[in-house]
Amino acid sequence: MGLGIEVISRRGEAHLFYFRIALIKAVPLDR
Repeated sequence: MGLGIEVISRRGEAHLFYFRIALIKAVPLDR
């Protein structure tokens, strides 16, 4: 179960990472 929780944690981090990149791409850099 430890591995499962670790995998879920990594997956969550990955989703947050890609979500952050998506936000950066969506928002114009020069405001």
